Amino acid sequence: MWAAVSRERLIAASRQYLRTGKKGLPAAVSLNLAAQVLAVDAGLKPALLYDCNTAGAEQIRLYLQTLLDAGYLNQPPSVLDVDGSVFILNTQHTTRRLENILLQKQVTVMDVSPSRSQPAVADADVTRAVEGLLTVFVDYLKNLNWGDKPGVAPSVRLAEEVTSRWNLCTLFGLLLGYPAAYWFDKERSFENCLSMTPLRVTAVSASCPLITGEPPVRLYSFTIPEALGTETQGLMDTWTQDLEDQFRQQSVFTHLSINTETVALPAVAL
Repeated sequence: MWAAVSRERLIAASRQYLRTGKKGLPAAVSLNLAAQVLAVDAGLKPALLYDCNTAGAEQIRLYLQTLLDAGYLNQPPSVLDVDGSVFILNTQHTTRRLENILLQKQVTVMDVSPSRSQPAVADADVTRAVEGLLTVFVDYLKNLNWGDKPGVAPSVRLAEEVTSRWNLCTLFGLLLGYPAAYWFDKERSFENCLSMTPLRVTAVSASCPLITGEPPVRLYSFTIPEALGTETQGLMDTWTQDLEDQFRQQSVFTHLSINTETVALPAVAL
C-alpha cells in the first residue's frame, strides 16, 4: 500500500534533489509532480515526461529514490533519458501497453507533415515503419540492464542508434500513453500542418487525497485533429475504457474526470 507522506516532506525532497542553480521548485509544482509520479506508480499512466525545470536524469533518480524509501511508491520507477528528455517510467506497464498495441495492430499515426493540406491517418508504409521501430524498441526496453537491484530506482540513457531512427514526437506520444501519435517526415521538415486546424483537446484529471488540499491533478492532455474524429473514435473509446478499468483497480486517486474542448491555434509545437 502507498504510505501517506507529508506535503512538507514531498516539497523538501524536490527542493533537495531537483534544484537547478539556486532555484528550487515552487511548492505547488513539487506537489503536482509528486502526484504525477504517484499516477505512474499506480498504473494510471505509463510514463511521465519531466518538464518542471532542467534537472537531469541522475537528479530525478535520486528524487524518486527518496520517495521510494519513504514508502510513497510501491515499486521502483525507472528513469529513461531519451536524447536529453527525461521520462519516469512504470516499466512493466509501459512494455505491456506497447506489446498490446502491436499485438492488436492498433498503432495509429497521424501524419501532420507540412506538405499536407490537412492532417490524415498515416499511410500503410509509415504505419509499418513505426510498427517495426516499436517492435525493436519494446525488445530493447525489455532487455535493458535496469540494474535489477530490489528497492533501487534505476536510470538508463536510450542509445543514440535507437533514438536516431525515430521521429521523437511519435515515440514520445507512444511512451506517454496517448491513443494516437503525431508523425511528420523529419528528413524534410520539422514543421507541421496544424496551424489554425481545429483540434480536439482531451484532458483527464483526478483528485489525489494523499496530497491533501491540492486541486485535481491533470493526468493527460493530448490533441487529435477534429478532421480525424471519425477515424479515431473507436480507438478513443477503447483508450477511455482501458483508463476507466485501470482507475477502478487503484485506490489513491478519486473522481476521474475526462473533458474535451476544441481549439485552433496559429502555431502548434510538437
